[in-house]
Amino acid sequence: MPRVLYSADYELYLGENLLPETEVLVEPTWALLDACEEAGVPITLFCDVACIWRYRETGDHEFPAAVEDQLREAIRRGHDVQAHLHPHWLHATRVDGRWTAPLETFLVGSLGDPAPLLAQAKTYLDDLLRPVDPSYACVAFRAGNYGIQPEHERVFAALVETGYRVDSSVVPGLVLQNEVNRVDFRGWPERSGPLHGVYEVPIPSARFGPVDAVRRRLGRRPARPARGTTIQAAAGARPSLRSRLFRLDILELGPDPRRLRTITARYLRRVGTDVDFSFSCHPKAIGEPELEALGAYVEWLRAEHGATAVTFRSLGGGGDRAA
Repeated sequence: MPRVLYSADYELYLGENLLPETEVLVEPTWALLDACEEAGVPITLFCDVACIWRYRETGDHEFPAAVEDQLREAIRRGHDVQAHLHPHWLHATRVDGRWTAPLETFLVGSLGDPAPLLAQAKTYLDDLLRPVDPSYACVAFRAGNYGIQPEHERVFAALVETGYRVDSSVVPGLVLQNEVNRVDFRGWPERSGPLHGVYEVPIPSARFGPVDAVRRRLGRRPARPARGTTIQAAAGARPSLRSRLFRLDILELGPDPRRLRTITARYLRRVGTDVDFSFSCHPKAIGEPELEALGAYVEWLRAEHGATAVTFRSLGGGGDRAA
């Protein structure tokens, strides 16, 4: 039976946040933690640590304090926290409330030597969370926007060097080539397993065709007021017509539980059910429809496949937290 690792990229918008930071990230994360507990599953928060450091460096301590309080409480409540990096924060400047950074600093896979930054992230989370749970260990990593490329072998070597045991940066089949991203996971393993010295837990994906594109457009829900804009939107990056017609959808929380089921079912048909995989979400984009879809998805996955939920920490040897 499959083991699912529910996860959240715990981060602000990387272009512009249109609400106070706590309203963009912290408040919806409380709702997400409550929903996961109601569904009986732990979730791993992949914390964008460089963002927290940068806010503190610029003299803004209120938002980092709220984040750290929430991460500690997540651990107390039986969830998990692991490392997520958008290295552009190290070079970000804020003018009139809006952050900007050179686009070439966006990807972990573009760093000359990622090891010092990975070690710093690990130490930061260990020091923050071990006073809450002495058995806590930062053992898992997810690259910001899956940007473990272009120099992925160097990144994996740095993960091994700095003591990470698990990675979840791979979305099989995903290609993102624009002003910001340089991702191409065609031909990468779809199943969980050893990869360049660490244990890789992929985020499933499934391909949809033109008929689905029409249905998706006709069934589009009214847009919610935006909490922010992405750095890709700010840079003018747009998907090609082909990618919109033959869309690769990632197993990422949205308001439609049927789509989540379809992606999962297609993935498990391809790779089998004796597998670990990650279900992803972004608290900054979550509202009530998404939380309802999450509950329905968890219930379906248990009933249909007998799936259990574990944390990344448990895979890395930091104590089992399963449901």
